[in-house]
Amino acid sequence: MVKAGCKFCLRVHSRSAMCDPARRVLDALVEQGMQFNMPTVEFPEPVRDGMKLGGPGDTLMRQLVVAAALIDINGVYVPALVFTGRTDDGSPLPRWVMPGDDDAIDSAVKLVADVANMAKRAAAKARGES
Repeated sequence: MVKAGCKFCLRVHSRSAMCDPARRVLDALVEQGMQFNMPTVEFPEPVRDGMKLGGPGDTLMRQLVVAAALIDINGVYVPALVFTGRTDDGSPLPRWVMPGDDDAIDSAVKLVADVANMAKRAAAKARGES
Protein backbone atom coordinates (compact mmCIF):
# COMPACT_ATOMS: atom_id res chain seq x y z
CA MET A 1 0.00 0.00 0.00
CA VAL A 2 1.30 3.41 -0.96
CA LYS A 3 1.08 5.99 1.77
CA ALA A 4 0.33 9.57 0.88
CA GLY A 5 -0.76 12.77 2.55
CA CYS A 6 -4.57 12.68 2.68
CA LYS A 7 -6.23 15.70 1.08
CA PHE A 8 -9.06 15.44 3.61
CA CYS A 9 -7.23 15.11 6.93
CA LEU A 10 -3.65 15.98 5.84
CA ARG A 11 -2.28 12.96 7.68
CA VAL A 12 -0.40 10.07 6.11
CA HIS A 13 -2.32 6.82 6.04
CA SER A 14 -2.93 3.93 3.68
CA ARG A 15 -4.92 4.83 0.56
CA SER A 16 -7.30 2.01 1.39
CA ALA A 17 -8.12 3.60 4.78
CA MET A 18 -10.81 6.25 5.04
CA CYS A 19 -10.28 9.07 7.50
CA ASP A 20 -13.11 10.71 9.43
CA PRO A 21 -13.24 13.88 7.28
CA ALA A 22 -13.53 11.84 4.07
CA ARG A 23 -16.21 9.64 5.66
CA ARG A 24 -18.20 12.77 6.63
CA VAL A 25 -18.01 14.08 3.04
CA LEU A 26 -19.21 10.77 1.62
CA ASP A 27 -21.97 10.46 4.23
CA ALA A 28 -23.16 13.99 3.39
CA LEU A 29 -23.22 13.17 -0.34
CA VAL A 30 -25.22 9.99 0.29
CA GLU A 31 -27.67 11.92 2.50
CA GLN A 32 -28.03 14.63 -0.14
CA GLY A 33 -28.69 12.01 -2.81
CA MET A 34 -31.34 10.32 -0.67
CA GLN A 35 -33.13 13.68 -0.43
CA PHE A 36 -33.18 13.96 -4.24
CA ASN A 37 -31.27 17.20 -3.86
CA MET A 38 -28.52 16.59 -6.38
CA PRO A 39 -26.79 19.53 -8.05
CA THR A 40 -28.06 20.68 -11.43
CA VAL A 41 -25.51 20.73 -14.22
CA GLU A 42 -25.61 23.81 -16.42
CA PHE A 43 -23.50 23.92 -19.55
CA PRO A 44 -21.65 27.21 -20.21
CA GLU A 45 -22.74 27.49 -23.85
CA PRO A 46 -25.24 25.94 -26.24
CA VAL A 47 -24.58 22.54 -27.79
CA ARG A 48 -23.23 23.18 -31.29
CA ASP A 49 -21.54 20.15 -32.79
CA GLY A 50 -23.72 17.13 -33.35
CA MET A 51 -27.01 19.02 -33.02
CA LYS A 52 -28.43 18.02 -36.37
CA LEU A 53 -32.19 17.74 -36.38
CA GLY A 54 -33.28 14.15 -36.76
CA GLY A 55 -30.14 12.57 -35.32
CA PRO A 56 -30.31 9.28 -33.46
CA GLY A 57 -32.54 9.61 -30.43
CA ASP A 58 -33.71 13.14 -31.32
CA THR A 59 -37.40 13.99 -31.14
CA LEU A 60 -38.71 17.28 -32.48
CA MET A 61 -41.10 18.63 -29.87
CA ARG A 62 -44.11 20.52 -31.22
CA GLN A 63 -45.77 21.19 -27.89
CA LEU A 64 -44.34 21.48 -24.38
CA VAL A 65 -46.65 21.03 -21.43
CA VAL A 66 -45.48 21.79 -17.90
CA ALA A 67 -47.93 21.07 -15.12
CA ALA A 68 -47.74 21.67 -11.39
CA ALA A 69 -48.34 18.73 -9.08
CA LEU A 70 -48.32 17.68 -5.45
CA ILE A 71 -46.72 14.37 -4.58
CA ASP A 72 -47.33 12.56 -1.30
CA ILE A 73 -44.00 11.20 -0.03
CA ASN A 74 -44.58 9.30 3.20
CA GLY A 75 -47.46 11.59 4.20
CA VAL A 76 -45.65 14.83 3.33
CA TYR A 77 -46.78 16.75 0.26
CA VAL A 78 -44.00 18.15 -1.89
CA PRO A 79 -44.32 20.32 -5.00
CA ALA A 80 -43.48 18.82 -8.36
CA LEU A 81 -43.21 19.77 -12.01
CA VAL A 82 -44.56 17.44 -14.69
CA PHE A 83 -42.98 17.80 -18.14
CA THR A 84 -44.65 16.30 -21.22
CA GLY A 85 -45.91 17.37 -24.62
CA ARG A 86 -46.34 16.20 -28.19
CA THR A 87 -43.89 15.40 -30.97
CA ASP A 88 -44.00 17.00 -34.42
CA ASP A 89 -46.20 14.14 -35.66
CA GLY A 90 -48.65 14.58 -32.75
CA SER A 91 -47.51 11.59 -30.69
CA PRO A 92 -47.56 12.13 -26.92
CA LEU A 93 -44.25 12.39 -25.12
CA PRO A 94 -43.63 10.51 -21.86
CA ARG A 95 -44.26 12.32 -18.59
CA TRP A 96 -41.22 13.30 -16.55
CA VAL A 97 -42.06 14.11 -12.94
CA MET A 98 -39.64 16.22 -10.92
CA PRO A 99 -40.46 16.44 -7.21
CA GLY A 100 -38.53 18.78 -4.96
CA ASP A 101 -38.71 21.34 -2.23
CA ASP A 102 -39.42 24.99 -2.97
CA ASP A 103 -35.74 25.75 -3.63
CA ALA A 104 -35.38 22.84 -6.08
CA ILE A 105 -38.47 23.93 -8.03
CA ASP A 106 -37.25 27.55 -8.11
CA SER A 107 -33.83 26.35 -9.27
CA ALA A 108 -35.39 24.35 -12.13
CA VAL A 109 -37.44 27.35 -13.25
CA LYS A 110 -34.36 29.60 -13.17
CA LEU A 111 -32.28 27.00 -15.02
CA VAL A 112 -34.83 26.74 -17.85
CA ALA A 113 -35.06 30.56 -18.14
CA ASP A 114 -31.26 31.00 -18.11
CA VAL A 115 -30.64 28.27 -20.69
CA ALA A 116 -33.46 29.54 -22.94
CA ASN A 117 -32.00 33.04 -22.89
CA MET A 118 -28.54 31.64 -23.64
CA ALA A 119 -29.94 29.75 -26.66
CA LYS A 120 -31.73 32.87 -27.95
CA ARG A 121 -28.57 35.00 -27.62
CA ALA A 122 -26.45 32.36 -29.39
CA ALA A 123 -29.00 32.04 -32.23
CA ALA A 124 -29.13 35.84 -32.69
CA LYS A 125 -25.32 35.95 -32.78
CA ALA A 126 -25.20 33.10 -35.34
CA ARG A 127 -27.66 35.04 -37.52
CA GLY A 128 -25.40 38.09 -37.34
CA GLU A 129 -27.70 40.07 -35.08
CA SER A 130 -26.26 41.86 -32.07
